[in-house]
Amino acid sequence: MNAYIRPGTAYRKPWEARRIRIDGARKQAIETGRNRVVVTAVVFGLAFAAIAGRLVDLTVLNQPGEPQVTQRAEKPSWTAERADIVDRNGVILATSLPSVSLYADPSEVLDPAAAADNLLTVLPDLDRDDAVARLSGDGRFVWLRRNLTPTQHYEINRLGIPGLQFQHGFRRVYPHGETAAHLLGLTDVDGRGIAGVERSFDESLREGTEPLRLSVDLRVQAILREELEKRRRGPG
Repeated sequence: MNAYIRPGTAYRKPWEARRIRIDGARKQAIETGRNRVVVTAVVFGLAFAAIAGRLVDLTVLNQPGEPQVTQRAEKPSWTAERADIVDRNGVILATSLPSVSLYADPSEVLDPAAAADNLLTVLPDLDRDDAVARLSGDGRFVWLRRNLTPTQHYEINRLGIPGLQFQHGFRRVYPHGETAAHLLGLTDVDGRGIAGVERSFDESLREGTEPLRLSVDLRVQAILREELEKRRRGPG
């Protein structure tokens, strides 16, 4: 049933009857608070957008590789893992093992002399004068020691010297020593082939994933080497 409305009386909707009119200082205070909330929301939105952009840059856009101190920093030369070299029976003649090398950003080293002295406690054969000179240089990247042992890596990391960093890579090893060394050749400190099979097949070894199989037999090479050593030493 509709409620009776006296003639000449304006009809008000229920929610209009409860609307409160705010004027003066109270209205200004509410407007000021609303503006502050909007400004705060915009600031937080920009901050989160900047953080999200940085995370995308670090995890997606930047590709893993050599350490990059700044765009002007010298990039260290370091090769990826090379394919194995095996004999005709599949015996490994040359392979690559994970390795850790030590480098520094001299601009971040607070006390080059003290840093060199601390490194000598782990690397006693390190040339102190050369290390101080490297750590005092104007560049942003210098090698200090290639192919650290796991113990050396751990002990240097414990020193906590500012400016020192580690680069993970690979080093070439020959499990059978000098046997067939004349044929295999060797690589340089950057893992590039500079003699023998390592040089002749350098590109395929760097790009390939399958082992390079040679026609030689390691057992025959070992026997031949022993006989040559006997002849060299002479009778007796």
